Amino acid sequence: MIDAFPGAWVQWLANNPGGLSREEQIADYMNKMGDKIRGLYSIPSNEDSHVFSARFRNKQPANPPVSCVRKPDICVLNSAISDLPDGKVNWEHLRAVVEHKESLNPVAFQAAYEELLNYARLIFASQPNRRFVLGMAILGDYATFFYFDRAGVISSDRFHIHENPEKFLRVIVGFLFASNTDLGYDPTIVLKDGKGFITVKGKKYEIERIIYVESSLRGRGTVCYLAILDGKKYVIKDSWVDISRQSPEHQILKQLRGVAGVPTIAAYEVVKIGQEKDTTKRFRKFLKKTKFFNARELAWRRILAIAENREHRRIVMTPYGDSLETFSSLIELVSGIRDLVLIVRDLADNDILHRDLSLRNVILAKLDESSPLRRAFLIDYDFAINFIIQNFENAKGHRTGTLPFMALELLDSDANGNPKVAHAYYHDLESIFYILCWICTILQGPNNEERKNFNFAESEIGRWAGLDVDNPNLQDIRWRKQDSVNILPRFKSNVLGQFSPYFKDLHPCLLAMHEVLFKRQAQQSKRLEKGKAVLDAWAAMSKEERELASDDFKRKVK
Repeated sequence: MIDAFPGAWVQWLANNPGGLSREEQIADYMNKMGDKIRGLYSIPSNEDSHVFSARFRNKQPANPPVSCVRKPDICVLNSAISDLPDGKVNWEHLRAVVEHKESLNPVAFQAAYEELLNYARLIFASQPNRRFVLGMAILGDYATFFYFDRAGVISSDRFHIHENPEKFLRVIVGFLFASNTDLGYDPTIVLKDGKGFITVKGKKYEIERIIYVESSLRGRGTVCYLAILDGKKYVIKDSWVDISRQSPEHQILKQLRGVAGVPTIAAYEVVKIGQEKDTTKRFRKFLKKTKFFNARELAWRRILAIAENREHRRIVMTPYGDSLETFSSLIELVSGIRDLVLIVRDLADNDILHRDLSLRNVILAKLDESSPLRRAFLIDYDFAINFIIQNFENAKGHRTGTLPFMALELLDSDANGNPKVAHAYYHDLESIFYILCWICTILQGPNNEERKNFNFAESEIGRWAGLDVDNPNLQDIRWRKQDSVNILPRFKSNVLGQFSPYFKDLHPCLLAMHEVLFKRQAQQSKRLEKGKAVLDAWAAMSKEERELASDDFKRKVK
């Protein structure tokens, strides 16, 4: 398929008797390259073989994992999948992606790169068993190869496909003939339609369902599975952890073993591919051996020195629970809030700060079948630190937390954009207050019943998430939140006044919390004294909350 001279690919986009689009022509040509390779090396073609397809150039794959419209020009599919009708092929089936532009220029290259970035993000969100995603941009007669993983993206030098035919051929052969592992799939997970098996420490757990998939590309890429082993249910957390972290989650959980309301580790491992640890450094380390690197050695050493290295880890935990929004009664909700207060206290007693108390990090689990109430568990210790091991500046560092639930002090930034104060346990207590306000605003009542005929984006709580403006910034949100909680009359009218009627009986409870968190804090001059006052007050309040389970209260909230 290559001319002896001048070395160009024969008939590359030269004729188009069938009226094919450019993308269809390119896909067809690359498939013919694959057919030549199969013929030369007697490689059989079967349903597991890969083919290039341009079927999505004008329409997106079915069932996108997030609300968006993306139409990959060319993708790599299993040959058996490629014959399925529209609506049957979705983002779960894409093996790799190719973006095409007619000409090479900076604007076109940036557009192609951004599209590939979006495709990779959608593939990660649709394929929880994906370790990395491969892509290529073809701009005129030039091509660039891309490798996307949880540490970011690596790209090849741009090359001319006719002047470097062997390089172009290697990429095509890789897309068509590489194993699933080499295309970025995790060989320790077998997954189809959300079910399958996952291996941890040599034990094969049956996946009952996927609980959570993080939709971002770069970062931890957390996936949580509900899995079963020997009839017992476990939660398996699969994530890519920055190895520079001083207090990784598995160590935090081991330190907190036996603390009520904290998940218990059943198993932990660093995932291995073959005999090698699975890290984002696996492929980046080869950059040091290339001519491209040697020519730019000083610049590349600086880049590699600051590039994060993420390690693929798994934690198997118990118990499995449901979200806090599934509370069955006011009693169970208030009991769960009390549990959270006591968990924060016990964490502080063990020198641990959670630093990300949010609605999604709280579950309700039933441990005692004789008890009518589930208890609350605080999960996800990715941002947790041991404040004895890590000094004040490390605890201060980058802002952590989920925006609507972050304490007011942590929203105030210094000149570098970092919070002015270090994260403390009373900030986590303040987050519990916001969690309860959020629930009382968005829900109609128990069992996760959404509120009807209510515009949450225009609510006071919605303002805490910046939903009322197009481009919210941290300081604007801070002022909005401060305006609605610091002044008691405004808190009563703007926050309590927007609660669902079901939660009316909790108004005194929220006002007592408000008294503790804001008025009493303002009267304290020393930070440690303030924290102790908050904890003491909350502990006293938790005793009062137990009285809510009286027969009279039960009768009122049925």
